[in-house]
Amino acid sequence: MQRAFVWLTVVLVLVLPGCSRLPTRGVSGEVSYKGEPIKDGSIEFIPIEGTENRGPSVGSPIKDGKYDIPAAKGPLADGTYIVKLHCVRDTGKFPPGPRYAKSMTIHEEIFPPEYNHKSKLKVTIDPNSNPNRLDYRLP
Repeated sequence: MQRAFVWLTVVLVLVLPGCSRLPTRGVSGEVSYKGEPIKDGSIEFIPIEGTENRGPSVGSPIKDGKYDIPAAKGPLADGTYIVKLHCVRDTGKFPPGPRYAKSMTIHEEIFPPEYNHKSKLKVTIDPNSNPNRLDYRLP
């Protein structure tokens, strides 16, 4: 009797973690700013509103105006996320002072704060669509 209980416990420990995995969905799309595709940037989905305790943030690089997050690494199905978009440009200016002179130019974020560190973009991932198509055409 005790041996059967031990085996049942072992089986449950091995099987249950696989059952508790929440479904994720692929997400892909295009990102443009002022009508131009973003050449090089990043997109991040940060869980909110009940999703934050169930899953991590996920993201992807943006290359030539497109991004793609496969389902295996994607956001949770039916999860709600804040979307943060990042893209920097080289200003061609150098930091002041002799220590930094000609070492590296200053880069600045091209998107306004409401699209990155103060993002107001929210999305709920459609559980019935895989992948989800989410395009961002920023004015």
